[in-house]
Formats: sequence, C-alpha cells, structure tokens
Amino acid sequence: MNWEKALGLDDIKTRKIKNGVPFAWADKRVLRYIRKELKRQNNKSISSILLTYYALVEIASNIGKESFTCSQAQIAELATLHINTVGPAINKLSELGVIFVLKKASELSIKLKLTPDYWLIDFDDIDQQ
Repeated sequence: MNWEKALGLDDIKTRKIKNGVPFAWADKRVLRYIRKELKRQNNKSISSILLTYYALVEIASNIGKESFTCSQAQIAELATLHINTVGPAINKLSELGVIFVLKKASELSIKLKLTPDYWLIDFDDIDQQ
C-alpha cells in the first residue's frame, strides 16, 4: 500500500495548502543561509543542524508562535537525533543568528525564538535556487 492510499489521499491530485492539511513553514532564505555558512565554515554537522532547525520550525508551527519553550528531548525526537546532538546544533543556530536563545531553564529545557528579523542576515549574497 502506498502512503497516499494509507492516509486516504489517493484521490487528491495536487497539494493544496488551503485544504486544511497542517504544514510547517520554513523560510528557504534561512535554509540557504544555514547551508552556505556551514559549508563556508567547513562544518561537518550540516545535516543535524538542519534537522534541528526543521524540528524547531515544526514546534513553532504546532503552537502557532515563533517564541516558545521546549525540551531538548522534544527537539531530538522530532529531528530524529540523539539528545546530545541537539545542544551543539542549537548553539550553532544561535551563533548564525537564525534563532535566539532567550533563556535556558536548565540544560534540558530552553526558551527559543525563531529569527523574524531577516535584515540581520545578508540574503543578497545567497543563490536563490
């Protein structure tokens, strides 16, 4: 059985955002910026950092806010990463300026804000592909 049939979507011909299907919105400019900067830094953890960012976007989407508190375990579960990988990824995303760590309640709980201030990032130098 294919996934469309399993989900009862086999009769849907095109994806429509307005049809009530939940989705998480990730700004492609931010994703490009993360990739570009990590490649420039020769960072070997690009995939885990991107998975962490995607998990944060999904959490923000789920609660409908760009500022939220969550546990590193929650992020790790959504990102399908080990919890010990999430902390360094959060630190790198914060260093890049795509998230702000507003408060660390503990090593396991963190209050974050996704960066809405895109002017902090120079997107003019990023290929728009």
